[in-house]
Amino acid sequence: MLSKKNRILATNYKQRWAIRKLTVGVVSVLLGGTMLFISGTTVSADNFIPKNESVSKIEEKIPNNNITEEKSINTSSEVITKETKGTDTTIDKTTLNVSEIDQQNNVVSSETVPEKVQEITTMSDASVELDNNTPTSEVEKVQSQPTVFSYQPKESDLRKEEHGNNVVTYFVIVREVTIVKPDGKEEILPYESMDTLYYGIESENDDLPLINFKAIDVPPIPGAKSPVIPGISQTVNSFMEDDINEILDTSYVKSPVQRISGEVIPLPEEEKYDEPYYLYEPKYEEYEKKFAKGDIKLIGYDGLLIKEKYRYILDDDPKPIEGKEEKTITRTINVHLPNGEVQTTKQPVTLERKYTSVAGSDEKKYGPWTVGRWESFTAPEQEGYTAIPGTVDEAEVTSESLDAVVDIYYRADEPAIVEGKEEKIITRTINVHLPNGEVQTTKQPVTLERKYTSVAGSDEKKYGPWTVGRWERFTAPEQEGYTAIPGTVDEVEVTSESLNAVVDIYYRADEPAIVEGKEEKTITRTINVHLPNGEVQTTKQPVTLERKYTSVAGSDEKKYGSWTVGRWESFTAPEQEDYTAIPGTVDEAEVTSESLDAVVDIYYRADEPAIVEGKEEKTITRTINVHLPNGEVQTTKQPVTLEKKYTSVAGSDEKKYGPWTVGRWESFTAPEQEGYTAIPGTVDEVEVTSESLDAVVDIYYRADEPAIVEGKEEKTITRTINVHLPNGEVQTTKQPVTLERKYK
Repeated sequence: MLSKKNRILATNYKQRWAIRKLTVGVVSVLLGGTMLFISGTTVSADNFIPKNESVSKIEEKIPNNNITEEKSINTSSEVITKETKGTDTTIDKTTLNVSEIDQQNNVVSSETVPEKVQEITTMSDASVELDNNTPTSEVEKVQSQPTVFSYQPKESDLRKEEHGNNVVTYFVIVREVTIVKPDGKEEILPYESMDTLYYGIESENDDLPLINFKAIDVPPIPGAKSPVIPGISQTVNSFMEDDINEILDTSYVKSPVQRISGEVIPLPEEEKYDEPYYLYEPKYEEYEKKFAKGDIKLIGYDGLLIKEKYRYILDDDPKPIEGKEEKTITRTINVHLPNGEVQTTKQPVTLERKYTSVAGSDEKKYGPWTVGRWESFTAPEQEGYTAIPGTVDEAEVTSESLDAVVDIYYRADEPAIVEGKEEKIITRTINVHLPNGEVQTTKQPVTLERKYTSVAGSDEKKYGPWTVGRWERFTAPEQEGYTAIPGTVDEVEVTSESLNAVVDIYYRADEPAIVEGKEEKTITRTINVHLPNGEVQTTKQPVTLERKYTSVAGSDEKKYGSWTVGRWESFTAPEQEDYTAIPGTVDEAEVTSESLDAVVDIYYRADEPAIVEGKEEKTITRTINVHLPNGEVQTTKQPVTLEKKYTSVAGSDEKKYGPWTVGRWESFTAPEQEGYTAIPGTVDEVEVTSESLDAVVDIYYRADEPAIVEGKEEKTITRTINVHLPNGEVQTTKQPVTLERKYK
């Protein structure tokens, strides 16, 4: 719809376009099928195929039509003729009248828009190529196109399913009106636009401004009647969701026969629509900020285009003929008297709808059907019996109503048996997806029934068995060069337990190119032999499995065969004098695609356990920090290493420990400093055991005449980690952490 290089709000145009195409389905039925009558002229609503049009420039931004101010409407047009095709042509300048029309088809307000026109180049796929010798009859053929209405499925329910009801979409709606002159030339009037919100919760739309476009008058041409372009005034709900006959302004009685076509489509990806679309971006951004703070989610910024085409009617064109159609809808009431007599009362209601048509044409424009009523009916009294039902209610009869039959029976005051039947329809739907993308659908409905009896006046019923039906065999249509999959759908018995079914048939090209290949994976068993001397001998037993596959060239889908099977061979541990391998052998094993990599460790146990001796050590340190008066810190460390011996059986992790030794931190005397007293003056000698922790002692100096001294205290706490290797070696790691605190 918009120029991709200038697109601000869309980050992925294809995704936005797919959403917009669905969204506009909600309102694509606009402008078809309703009869309008304006100022004595009858006009009709039709459909046309969207065209690729481009506008060179628009003098000013088009205002929201909810604002009453009217601005200049600029018009210009170009017709592609045999002489001018492929060249730029400057066309007529015309002054238009914008009017409002009341329900009696009177102009209640009108403003002449000043002549102020720019050049607008129109390139239309549906433009009529005319030369100077084109006869009038050919022009009339252009003006008398058949009426076709556009309808697309609604998308609002899709959005509600995806996001729930608590959502809102922002729409920009642009109206594009094209007029066809008697000589076949087409002229696109300046665009009108407006914006609206559309909430998932319908009640939220009730307070929104109307979808409102004013009626437009175009100047007369001698010998022809000017088309009347009606206004559009609808609530947001009716515009987005109502039937096509309810969308146009109800103040018009008959639809305009001068409308050649009309539809609502997504705003196309053409630069000429950029300006009205971008005009509302600031407002959209305001809504983004507003809804970002609330519970309602703003889920899109979409554009809709109302495209209409109108023609001038030549004075000698056939005049419309008016007529009416009738249909009678009858309710028949059968009163079954106790003596077997049946009294029948018929209640016919005749509805009618008016239409207009052009003389000599079978095409008719219909108005709405009238509405009637079936009167209420009371069954005659019968002594000893009760009528069921006793009365038949009054009912409204519309064009959608069907003939009805009401049977009234009499129940003896002693219960009578009533017979009836129930039905249900079970359908198999067969969708044939042809190679060209078309889908042909065949439905196979089967109606089953079961009879029942009940006592008159009771809801309890006794049912008989359901009948049985069959879905007939179906053969897919042949397509040259393709094979249907499946080619046939079998005949199937349908019972009361059957469910609705859907069968999809697709076509495969007859000679697909088959690509063969294979996949491999390697599964390894690793055997680690831990020799008594500490050496580790490693043996790897890799087994490579494979499976073949086939695929159609150009497709990522593959059909796989089964994986092959392999074996890990048995393994015997090498002999070591005076040692026994545990385990001595590793068994042969089957390797499948489900197997995982494996590791086997073999160790040696001495035949007569050998005793291994060793010792463990740990160092516990007292750190003495002497904080001299000049700020220097003299540190003395007093490490004490304790040890304990152990014995263990070779090859075993179990150890027998002796007691820890005991050490001592020696006493320490602080150095003298003239004019200062050390606090403390000495650090006592202390016994160090395995339970002792690293310690920090801070010595400070106090001036003999008190002075303020600032400093800090520190203490280090160390964790010692001893790693006892299998060969008896002990690796020690120390993790000291120094803490400090400041003082005055």
